[in-house]
Amino acid sequence: MRFADSVTAVSWSQISVNERITFILDDLHSCILGEMTMTEALSRQIWRFGLVGSLGFAVDALVLTWLVRVGDWGVYESRWLSFALAVTVTWGLNRRFTFGQQASRNRSREYGRYAAVQGLGALINLGVYAAVLMIWPVLAAWPVLPLAAGSGVAMLFNFVGARYFAYVPSA
Repeated sequence: MRFADSVTAVSWSQISVNERITFILDDLHSCILGEMTMTEALSRQIWRFGLVGSLGFAVDALVLTWLVRVGDWGVYESRWLSFALAVTVTWGLNRRFTFGQQASRNRSREYGRYAAVQGLGALINLGVYAAVLMIWPVLAAWPVLPLAAGSGVAMLFNFVGARYFAYVPSA
């Protein structure tokens, strides 16, 4: 039995940060090496997380566009609000549909952890985007490629962060 299988809803909140990191790395290592098959539940979580993220992107894009075009807001001021609304929508949808079994009773603490993960994910996205452009300046002609690289890395980070940090059951 893997360590991950032995962690119950109650014990997860009682294990140390080092044990959590070990748990996450063991899970990722096993997936990468193909030593374990992805369970149907994990596959479903990944699929749902992607769908919820797509809905979050739609909320972000629609609010941003509406504020800039109709509300005559600046592109940066609009971006803060659109991102905050998208994070709130994805938190609720992921809480209900993706990580429902792991949801905490303390919603405000869970939301704070989720928002922190999403904020770090946004910084990772931007950092990877910038790094790809610095390494391969020719890609400035096709900015969607560095954008895709940043989005992919950030999505992996956000999924792992949501699964193992944001949505942890209350003790």
